[in-house]
Amino acid sequence: MALPAEKVIASITTAMAAKPGNLLGVEVENEGGKTLCEVEILTPDGKTYEVEVDVASNAVVEVELEDDDDDGEDDKDAKNDKDDKP
Repeated sequence: MALPAEKVIASITTAMAAKPGNLLGVEVENEGGKTLCEVEILTPDGKTYEVEVDVASNAVVEVELEDDDDDGEDDKDAKNDKDDKP
């Protein structure tokens, strides 16, 4: 799916604000009539997150911790997990 570069850059900026780190990749998808940018980020603690951003509203839809325990399932974080306390 083609998307203007400024929309992709805005989505990446939003995702990186939610989960600061290094950009690993970006994928554009259409889900349920919405265009989403799925931004994969490696955080300083070594965890990989997929942050979904709604392109139309430039809002974070979901933050997902990529699973590394080979059980076939992804570990999900809450949408606003930056407010979680350890």
